[in-house]
Amino acid sequence: MDKLVVSYATAILELQNEENISNLDTLKELEMIYSSFDDEIKKFLYSKAVNSLDKKQVLEKALKGFNQNVTNFIYVLIDNYRIDLLKDIIDTYKDLIDKEEGIIKVNVRLSKPLNDVQKNDLKAIIKNKFFNDEKYNDIVINEIIDSTILKGLVIECRGHILDASLLNKQESLKEYLEK
Repeated sequence: MDKLVVSYATAILELQNEENISNLDTLKELEMIYSSFDDEIKKFLYSKAVNSLDKKQVLEKALKGFNQNVTNFIYVLIDNYRIDLLKDIIDTYKDLIDKEEGIIKVNVRLSKPLNDVQKNDLKAIIKNKFFNDEKYNDIVINEIIDSTILKGLVIECRGHILDASLLNKQESLKEYLEK
């Protein structure tokens, strides 16, 4: 993860926390602003040939009604020629909110969807394998149906991968036998 992106996301999170402003509301505002950027607006805002003052004047009316911290944050990004990082900052901000709320998001690749019992069992396994010592409120499983996985599953979480698929077992056995 880009340190600069993390720094900006952390800065807005801490500012909103200090002022007791909802991070979810802030997230919605940032997403709304970013989603309003079409290709022409992005080209204008990302251009180093256009000065910051002109960019801010163009956005001034569009940003009316938004939280002042959010507006100022957008202006800081523009002043520092970092507005092109807004999407990555938003994604990182989401991750920081999840971490603060104790929500762990996990991608699970498997051949068919899990039922509720299997999901709960998997959450317990994930907690014990990856997060035994951490405070958490919920593990959110994003199921990715993958036809290349015949049996088993692949768990991806916070840069860790646990491959418990049949294909992985076959590859391991093949490597072992070739030695």
